[in-house]
Amino acid sequence: MPKARSTKPDTPQFLSWDEVDGAGQEVCKLHDLIAAHQAELDKRAAELKEMFKGDIQDLQTEQKLLLQGMEDFVSAHRGDLVGRSRKLTHTVVGFRLNPPSVASRLKSFAKVLERMLGLGRKAERFIAVKREINKSAIMDAYKAGDVTPADLQELGLKIEQKELFFCEPAHATVAEADPAA
Repeated sequence: MPKARSTKPDTPQFLSWDEVDGAGQEVCKLHDLIAAHQAELDKRAAELKEMFKGDIQDLQTEQKLLLQGMEDFVSAHRGDLVGRSRKLTHTVVGFRLNPPSVASRLKSFAKVLERMLGLGRKAERFIAVKREINKSAIMDAYKAGDVTPADLQELGLKIEQKELFFCEPAHATVAEADPAA
């Protein structure tokens, strides 16, 4: 008879299928309680979010207007900045350069790529070709019997499949199955 594995010293040790079934019933009850608590938490969180939604939007609008007014003033008084900013009592205001990025002058990058491909070697170094292993094609070929484990080993690959323990209710809820619960 195989030994029961335990990862922690306080893991219960079961000696019969009846004990495992009893623990399974408790797991189902706990699952239902967790689901009920999570549903209540989600409901209350949604209520709180809705309760504060209007106030937060009003505050964000007020903040946005203040920031725009500040930006307008600072833009008009750039000469008063020390470098690119100015330290005030409550804030530091100024302008930062964001990191440079490549932007399209055409409607889309697809149009740019089309143009670059037409230029040949001149633009070739600016076009990336992504190469990756097509795992789904490998699995399809393996399932169809077109690729053997030896073929995969030659490629430095293998098919992995793990056995994972599961415990799921044999019925919708414990309360439905056991009226005494």
